[in-house]
Amino acid sequence: DFETSLIDLLARIAFVEKLPTVRTSEEFNARRKDRGQRIAMATQDVAVWLGNFAEHAFIARRELESSRANTRMSAVCSDVHEQLDWLIHPQFLSCTPCDLLKHYPRYMQGIAYRLEKVKSGAASRDNIASATIENLKQRWLQMIPEKEQNPDQQATSEFRWMLEELRISLFAQ
Repeated sequence: DFETSLIDLLARIAFVEKLPTVRTSEEFNARRKDRGQRIAMATQDVAVWLGNFAEHAFIARRELESSRANTRMSAVCSDVHEQLDWLIHPQFLSCTPCDLLKHYPRYMQGIAYRLEKVKSGAASRDNIASATIENLKQRWLQMIPEKEQNPDQQATSEFRWMLEELRISLFAQ
């Protein structure tokens, strides 16, 4: 799945995203003509981003794993796990717009920072912020049909990404 999603991402960057819609066969052939260069440039962009993302995702996962042993952090760990399920789901590379994927390393940094803060005694403040986000998330999900309440269907939802930015501002300023 990861390899297929990565190929989808490269194709989107090389041929679709941030480019005008192809409307004629001439435009299609022109875009197809320089496909090698387009794919090479997309690969370079993704390689830089992927390395940065992987590094920060590893740090966030390590912090999460070390926090699970602490029973006082079970609610925070559960919230972070749910956040990661929405961010890094099986198809996230295929369906998340590139402009939003660029923020993933920062989101991972925010998760790691949040867990560190809670370990050092900021649990009460974290609980208040978590309740705020959970309330907003539940109200948002109530407005969406149940079958669309998943990360794949909501990959382009502006409100979903506003919640991620709110998380950063509340937990990792």
